[in-house]
Amino acid sequence: MEPSKKLILKLNDMLEAESFDPETFKVLFNQFKEEFNPIFKLLDFKYYNNYRRRVAKKAKIKCIEIQDFEGAAKFRELEKDCISFISLRTDYAIDKSSFYYDPPYLFYFYLGTSPHDIIIKNHLIT
Repeated sequence: MEPSKKLILKLNDMLEAESFDPETFKVLFNQFKEEFNPIFKLLDFKYYNNYRRRVAKKAKIKCIEIQDFEGAAKFRELEKDCISFISLRTDYAIDKSSFYYDPPYLFYFYLGTSPHDIIIKNHLIT
């Protein structure tokens, strides 16, 4: 098995582990970064979802009605982002939080499905 796949499996195993050791996670993640020098992307599917898309669409329409075109543009962008994330999640059948490596990118698909998701997400964005 390729070294990158082994490290990805270990990182994904940590998502579902009964207990979470932040130091072990940090070592594994840093090892991956040192060996493969990936461009890291966190895709927050929990935030960009159908509910937020519907809310953004309603807010966009309301802004247009009151002629707040700057606000409408902001909500249009959020709606488009949600649609993109929903399509990506559907097209690739992403159903749980996981790490995925497609050189040169290391993706973290955040769905809030893992017991340690929020800890890992917070570690990755700090």
